[in-house]
Amino acid sequence: MEGKYDENIACLQDEVQEIRLLAKEMEMTNEEILKCAKQALGVKLESDWEVLRRNLEIFKEESIKFLILSKEVSTKILNKSKEESIKFYKAAKNDFDDCKHKKLLTNVGRSLLVFMAILLTAYVYHLIFDLEGPLGKTFAAVFAPYDHACMRYIRLFALPLHTLLNIGVFHNAPCLVRNPVYVDEIPENCWHCDRVNRTRIAVFNNVTMPTAALSRPTKFKNYTQETTLANLTDIIKNHYSALDSPTIVVKSTVPWLKRPVDLVNVENLKEKILETPNFHMQWVSRRIMTSQILRFLFPRPKFISKRSEVLIYRQIIMDGPRAKPYLVSEDSEGSILYKQNTGNRTLDFVAKEGCEHKCIRFQTVMQAGDVIIFPAIWDTYVKENGDSLSIASISYVDLR
Repeated sequence: MEGKYDENIACLQDEVQEIRLLAKEMEMTNEEILKCAKQALGVKLESDWEVLRRNLEIFKEESIKFLILSKEVSTKILNKSKEESIKFYKAAKNDFDDCKHKKLLTNVGRSLLVFMAILLTAYVYHLIFDLEGPLGKTFAAVFAPYDHACMRYIRLFALPLHTLLNIGVFHNAPCLVRNPVYVDEIPENCWHCDRVNRTRIAVFNNVTMPTAALSRPTKFKNYTQETTLANLTDIIKNHYSALDSPTIVVKSTVPWLKRPVDLVNVENLKEKILETPNFHMQWVSRRIMTSQILRFLFPRPKFISKRSEVLIYRQIIMDGPRAKPYLVSEDSEGSILYKQNTGNRTLDFVAKEGCEHKCIRFQTVMQAGDVIIFPAIWDTYVKENGDSLSIASISYVDLR
């Protein structure tokens, strides 16, 4: 812009110089030359100003037209975008509402189907197994023998859930709150233990016995091989990672034994137990996992029927020299299966309260490898231990 301005000034200076030369040739004075120059310059400036003004008016008109057109175009675009946005929002909202309603209807439908299936199953079960139902008298004799088998398979199929959800500890767990209106049952007329004054010794160990025959204490001598402390620690070592949990604990009389894995972390374990006065350890297993790990110590007896079920509630009792007596039949859940793994102990069968006039007190000596099964109709105590190590395993059987 500045270069063009300088060029115009130079041209103007040239023109003024030419005017001065022409005026001298015409013998004009300086006042006449200046007057002519002013007139000529005024005409030139006026002509340029008219052109500039005209161009500015044209630019103004075109700018106004452009602004008006831009406003119209932008207004149309914004209106179009707004309409499309509203359409898109309404369509998306309709789709979302449809999906939500469909999902809600699907969940409601599934819940109704599950509820109807449970109701139908309960009703069919009632019709078949309730002796007072319409079909009970007809089908009870046919389907009743399979009732226990069906429930057994349901429990077996539920085993993976115990490990997955860690609910095995709640299986067969005692009630946390005592029922104030519940009254402990007293043996009816105490006839269960009437005239029973000794333990019966089984003649055959590997023969299934009738359930009625196991209603009184029955001992199977030398039924299994002796299970030593080394066998127990080997089981713990083989399953150390599974048993190394703060929720798997034992009860003991010593501070260095709080969990089963502590048994493998002690040097000279047997000597330490024998040197500890009144040593006692109780390992209670109510979980599927730990009960499966300890199944080596709890083989299924061959003298009980296949319909009978060995419960997962199990105990391992370890006593040192002169350990105090303890009650075996406490918190019993069925017939008690006592196995003497190591050492010798004496079981003392004492009549329950209210049955002293009917039930006779008697005792039986258990050697290593002996197994005894008896109902929980006596208060059964394991008497004080001798000078050796004693290991016993206790399980519970639902005789059928």
